[in-house]
Amino acid sequence: MSKILSLVKNVSLFGALLVLVLAYSDLSRNEVIHLYFNLYDVSQMSVSKDVFFYVPTSFIVVFNLLLIILTKVIKQAPVRMLPVAHKSFWLKDTQSQFYCREMFMSWLLSLGFWVNIGIIFFIVRVWKINRAMKGIESDYASLFYGSIVVLVIWLIAFLIRINLKKYELIE
Repeated sequence: MSKILSLVKNVSLFGALLVLVLAYSDLSRNEVIHLYFNLYDVSQMSVSKDVFFYVPTSFIVVFNLLLIILTKVIKQAPVRMLPVAHKSFWLKDTQSQFYCREMFMSWLLSLGFWVNIGIIFFIVRVWKINRAMKGIESDYASLFYGSIVVLVIWLIAFLIRINLKKYELIE
């Protein structure tokens, strides 16, 4: 499962970088990138082209490098050192330890996928605003609140999953 999630996360990483390159090539003639406009189509917030393209690129690279480091640590660290509820259940044999490690790896890789997808949506939204030269601040509300909801649900689901004494959710 973690191999599939790793592939999906890497595809979303390349997708985010591809969207950044395409947006950069399309918006490169603009010195200023507008983030949103007021009701009278006057730019309310804008950043320089370099800030808009290099900050998300740096964030994507650093975040995914941290994910790579964390996955290596989880693969190499003894399972006993992982913060797990019901250790007697998750550490009783090698199969249980394998499932425990797979849960951590799957959660971490899927978190990377969701963060990369969120960045893609943000960049596409700003790209669309700059092409149409209109868009208000509230256009980001659904993206912002949706991202927070997904991250909170992802964290709660992992905490609930680690507390279940089952190897598979569907048996």
